[in-house]
Amino acid sequence: MKLNKNLFGLIHTLSKTEKRYFKVYSKLHGGQKNYLKLFAIIDKQKKPDDRQLKKLLVEVPSIKNMHVAKKYLLKLIIKSMRSYHSDKTIEGKLNNLFIDMEFHRAKGLDEMRDEALHKIKSLSKKYEQYEFGVKALQKKWQYKLDKIEEDSFIEHQKLIEKIVLVGKFRHLINLVNELRSTGIIRDTKVKQRWEKIVRDPIMKKEPSGHIEKHYYHEIYMAYYISKNNPEKSFFHTSALLKNFESHPELSNQNRHHYLGILVNLLIEQCKRKKLADAKSTMMKLLQTQELDLPVSDRKILMRFIVLSYSNLLSGLTSSGLFDEGLQIAKHSIGFITEKKPDTRFLPFLQFNLSIIYLYVGNYKEALKWNVSVLERPTHELRSDIAAMVRIINLILHYELDNSELLPYLIRSAYRYLLKKGKLFRIEKCILLFLRRELHKTNNKTDVYFAFRKLKVQMIGILKNKHEKNVLNYFDFVSWLDSKIHNRPLAEIVREKFNQSEAIK
Repeated sequence: MKLNKNLFGLIHTLSKTEKRYFKVYSKLHGGQKNYLKLFAIIDKQKKPDDRQLKKLLVEVPSIKNMHVAKKYLLKLIIKSMRSYHSDKTIEGKLNNLFIDMEFHRAKGLDEMRDEALHKIKSLSKKYEQYEFGVKALQKKWQYKLDKIEEDSFIEHQKLIEKIVLVGKFRHLINLVNELRSTGIIRDTKVKQRWEKIVRDPIMKKEPSGHIEKHYYHEIYMAYYISKNNPEKSFFHTSALLKNFESHPELSNQNRHHYLGILVNLLIEQCKRKKLADAKSTMMKLLQTQELDLPVSDRKILMRFIVLSYSNLLSGLTSSGLFDEGLQIAKHSIGFITEKKPDTRFLPFLQFNLSIIYLYVGNYKEALKWNVSVLERPTHELRSDIAAMVRIINLILHYELDNSELLPYLIRSAYRYLLKKGKLFRIEKCILLFLRRELHKTNNKTDVYFAFRKLKVQMIGILKNKHEKNVLNYFDFVSWLDSKIHNRPLAEIVREKFNQSEAIK
């Protein structure tokens, strides 16, 4: 079973170019080529099926033992891919140079051996592959035991220090990735964990190496995103992109990092309302689908496209550009329907789809996407989204006049959110209003005064800058205004944004 799974999985992850190379590579080997028939059949299968294989290969005399044939095919594919990718990465080139160097040494070709060693040291320094530099020095000491220069010990120490520094940055990045799931800073404990990271001694000044610079700016970018400081997060995102584009040879080896930078750039462009730039960045990401990417990078790309659609949708919605937003919503729904991405960012897109349809008054469509988020396991949701999606669910049921269902939903949401204990005051204010006040309103006049009272409470709470962050998810004040003045919510949001832009 393991062999079947591995062989099927390997064949179905090969790109068209890799499959073509394997077939050319196979022709260079003597003997029967019936294993190519086995390859072709497995390539067309949608799932491993031994019965089908035996049926189709019954007339192939050389394949008497299916297990042996599969094992041979698996080894041959791996061997061909080793050949195909040997010079496609910096690590591959360096490993090949080590093989060349050992071959020259075995043949007594010391000049060629030393030439290969020099190339290894030069490339490892240029591409910041410090581990290869250490290994090269150790080989040099092994070859020239009678004349080891003292300077080489200092060089060795500096390389070790670089390796340790990169390791420390990677450790901080792991801590950052744990905190990213908490979203915008909402409590003291999360704030303290963030500050411990940015106060680490290695964060006191910008490092010199490309790799260290990448981690340095990524950490600060994530930190300022969590603080909802778009100016500083944009600065570090731009620095990340500049650092990446200044080393194109490294960028090609770490394309997933580049994709991540594009996504973060788009997020910052949306926050700064540079929506034309954001759409251009979105096009870059979508065009990347046409590249012959490794499976791992393609999975990352699918994830990032979902996240980008989500942020672009949010940016257009909060700017009152609902016609454009609905077009993006349509494209994003088409994308997730066709590609079926299994990604942790999907709830963000589903949430923002529910928000835009709420703004334009399509409550049934909004509820459909809202429920799709609610149906996901809680552990898959970021804490701020888990809270907000329940508040929006109550608003949608109120708009749909589901009066019989609403009391139960309010009690359920109240218990859940109170248990989580991570509510904004404004969220708690809305919950209490829906739970205690709304059922008392018997006519339009009562509703009018109830909503006005809630708006006064909200405005008071929103004087706190942390509480104001909740409006990034949904403009509760504009929603109240739409109820108070009996006007379309989309119209009020558009007017408010245009007024704020005119003041700027």
